[in-house]
Amino acid sequence: MRAARTEMLGLNGDDVRMCAGFPTRTATTSDGGQIWSYERAKPRGNINLVMPTGAAGLFPSVGGSANLAPGGYCNAQIRFEDGKVVKIAYAGDNNQPSSVNALCSSIVDGCVVYARDSRGQGVGAGQ
Repeated sequence: MRAARTEMLGLNGDDVRMCAGFPTRTATTSDGGQIWSYERAKPRGNINLVMPTGAAGLFPSVGGSANLAPGGYCNAQIRFEDGKVVKIAYAGDNNQPSSVNALCSSIVDGCVVYARDSRGQGVGAGQ
């Protein structure tokens, strides 16, 4: 996530559409730039566990639920000035137990690789 905030700087709109797809929304800024917004939602995951009653009804039915994969959503905003990416920000309920802004990673990961490959710094560059 931090890598995107530096690696994507300088990409133009065509580059961003190539690596992230077409934005969900766009807006023009007061100074004539643009902000593109990409949205990702992950439904809340859960599982219901129900244990059957014992023989002759000696044990009551026990049930419950456990949230195995918390969901949420991410809005990744990419700001352009003079046709180039100058800033990236994340908003939403996008943190996961192991990482901040984790739900946003799938939006920008491809662009980090694309930017590195464009600069000859990607995995396998020079091979």
